Amino acid sequence: MLTKTLIRTFVLSSVSLLYMPTSVAQKVDTSRAVQWSARVRPSKSATSVNVAVTAAIQPGWHLYALDQEQGGPVPTMIRLASGQPFTLAGPVKQPDPIMATDPNFDMPVRYFEQSATFSVPLTRQAASKSASDVTLEVSYQTCNDRFCLPVTTAKVQAHIPAAAR
Repeated sequence: MLTKTLIRTFVLSSVSLLYMPTSVAQKVDTSRAVQWSARVRPSKSATSVNVAVTAAIQPGWHLYALDQEQGGPVPTMIRLASGQPFTLAGPVKQPDPIMATDPNFDMPVRYFEQSATFSVPLTRQAASKSASDVTLEVSYQTCNDRFCLPVTTAKVQAHIPAAAR
């Protein structure tokens, strides 16, 4: 089912881009549809860390929710990059998305406009109490009312201060 969704998304994205007039393509800056940032939220625990990952979404673009149903756009996924002194301490939380029918998919979708901040709970591994950077990988798809961009993966970093001793 996931393969069918990915193929449908790829075909829709490719066909839309091929048939878009050149003048329109030059006016759409697709490289900046979403800009990502991350910062650490204060925590009372020496081993728990909460990272706020924020998507700044350009006007006219949609970023899809973590829990977007299959058969439509690809949902956003946030995961911890490998080889770090942290583990996920629970599910990633998202704000309440907008729910509407998307003309690109002719189905109800869950998406964000303008901005969305996700909360990523992490646990510091016992051996790591020093300050370090954490890298998160965000895979996402964006669409406007005419076409969708291929799935993109962005890496975002946040500085984690040293744990209290």
